[in-house]
Amino acid sequence: LPGEDMESFAKGFDYLLSLGAQEIQVGILKRLNGAPIAIHTNDWKHVYSPVPPYEILETSVLTFEELARLRRFARYWNIIGNSGRFVHFLEKIKSQPSPFYEFLQLSDWLFDTTGRTHKISYNNMLEYLKEYWYSCHGQSILSVLIKDYQRNTGKQHIPRFLQNQASLQTSQKKSKGSLTSRQARHQPT
Repeated sequence: LPGEDMESFAKGFDYLLSLGAQEIQVGILKRLNGAPIAIHTNDWKHVYSPVPPYEILETSVLTFEELARLRRFARYWNIIGNSGRFVHFLEKIKSQPSPFYEFLQLSDWLFDTTGRTHKISYNNMLEYLKEYWYSCHGQSILSVLIKDYQRNTGKQHIPRFLQNQASLQTSQKKSKGSLTSRQARHQPT
């Protein structure tokens, strides 16, 4: 909205999230012909795209780069936050001091890693979230992502890309225990 900067946007987003909103539609202001928003153009130094849908590109309080980050944030929020497919992962986001800034950091990381905001498969997104959390927080969230995967697919197995080396070794040792001693010799340790 006119006059809104990154900090006020963050406060508003975090507040809405704290209310338990199931979906938060994040969008960038657009100027439609005849819309009353035009009266704020000079006061807030709005720069709009010259082509429809005339999206705002810059303001006196948000740079072009910040608005580009917010556009990516909005797209990733739609994929992760509004899709209903990452409920357990979102609980981790909500538990951070500022869910907005945590998700903004995730958005930056996703874009730096993938170079895209579209055409990211569900399984690839799960892998990216796993990598992001470990690289930024130094801890695994495999159990969280497995819950989301099983909830969304209805499958009880754990896909290989969500298994870490430790869980693979544990399952190999368990299966190794049921082998005869001769068979077990041929299994990796």
